Amino acid sequence: MAITTDGLIAEWVAKLATGTGPGTNSPYVETWVDIVGAYDGALAGFTPDTASGWAGAGTALDPYCLVFAGTDDTVDTGDLSAGEDLTVSYEVWFKTTSGGSSLKMVGDASSLANTNDKTHMGLNAAKLFGQQSDRSYQTATIASTASVNGGEWTHGVLTIDGSYLLLYVNGTSDADAVAVYSATLVQDQSGIGFSNDQLPDGFFIGSIATVRVYSKALSSGEVAANYAAGILAASTDSAVEAPVLSAAQVGSDIQISWT
Repeated sequence: MAITTDGLIAEWVAKLATGTGPGTNSPYVETWVDIVGAYDGALAGFTPDTASGWAGAGTALDPYCLVFAGTDDTVDTGDLSAGEDLTVSYEVWFKTTSGGSSLKMVGDASSLANTNDKTHMGLNAAKLFGQQSDRSYQTATIASTASVNGGEWTHGVLTIDGSYLLLYVNGTSDADAVAVYSATLVQDQSGIGFSNDQLPDGFFIGSIATVRVYSKALSSGEVAANYAAGILAASTDSAVEAPVLSAAQVGSDIQISWT
């Protein structure tokens, strides 16, 4: 299965953190390259080889990833303004055992230290959640029914189609749709693992292997396809063509070949 590329505006994949290979702690890779756009992420607050930093072996069970300690480690991805028109999708492959409150995985806001004009996806009380709010603090929040803090790699997607928020866990819709607040949002900052409120319990705790941001609401089929592609997939992966079986009669024999 191939990753959906329609509407894809940013993609950070740990196996291609440098653009050509995985992030490393020695030498320390301080930039997480956006492999499809211009939103390279600047790492801040990480303590490589100790509580946080790059990890993984590049396998499905142990993929390359970035480990967040949940203190002040963030990835500043610049100004996507992806959620300003309330039509956006956030997709993350993550792993956590935290049951903390309002842990931000990916999103946009007026700043990384401000609660105004935000759209983001994260964790709250062991559940995947998505949120949209404006400067009047009118808020729309959606949460999964399933707990996602079992320490296993999980695929989470938040879609906003201008009218409703939807959540998907491991390729399947996992919450009833929630209506958005109609609002004009002004977003100047995007990030991974950040805390809008700069609170000690607002930074993400766990590991992230892949983050994608789309300028549209992914369909249920597109979400399922991205999940089926797996945690090791990137949109830039070369397509592998299936071999073609051919047969030809040569005299009284049939010759079979694969190409």
